[in-house]
Amino acid sequence: MEGYSADVDTEGIRSTIYFDESGNPNIRDLNPAVFVVAAVIIESRQALADLDRRFRNAFNAIGRPEDHEMKSASLSLRKHVRVLRELSLLDYEWAAVCFHKSNLTSAAFESPTTFYRYAYQFLVGDLISVYPRCNLVLDQNSTESSQLELEQHLRSMNSGLPVSRLGDIAFADSSKVRLVQLADLIAGAVRLAASGREHPLREIEERAVSLVHWPRLPSA
Repeated sequence: MEGYSADVDTEGIRSTIYFDESGNPNIRDLNPAVFVVAAVIIESRQALADLDRRFRNAFNAIGRPEDHEMKSASLSLRKHVRVLRELSLLDYEWAAVCFHKSNLTSAAFESPTTFYRYAYQFLVGDLISVYPRCNLVLDQNSTESSQLELEQHLRSMNSGLPVSRLGDIAFADSSKVRLVQLADLIAGAVRLAASGREHPLREIEERAVSLVHWPRLPSA
């Protein structure tokens, strides 16, 4: 699996959290009806050492070459389940926020860029209270200027915290970073569950640190 990476703080001081999303941040576009941001956290060195092997097994299980990027959008429901089942052998945790776009009424969210930044800060703000010293790795699926603006937004929104709380914010090529791909698979599973296709999410429920639906869904 040469060329693929997973960063780890060699001093064991900071957690590195990997992010990706599923859906689009245009609240007027209800296909899909939700926008999901998900994060993956691996703190075990053994799990990181096993990462390539687990992904190799997942690719073998669905009959795809391992030099591909694993993306939920390119998988059938059955293959999505199988991949998450194979990767469940990794020691990781995840968190996600699922935004139900038809219930977002604030005029500020009419701008997809504004909503996109809000969505990431929503999850980042929650996670840095659980992992108080962390670095962030986000998918670089936008222009360099957009990435810089998102980084500045995240730092500004968390500026009241101790300076050591939020470390590096990096943007990575998801085709080369398996943990960003895992975040994509989780975000896709949450998106599918919101439309009633819950099978992929069931494979990973036990590893969830947090799954928030926003605006909050009414109690059954």
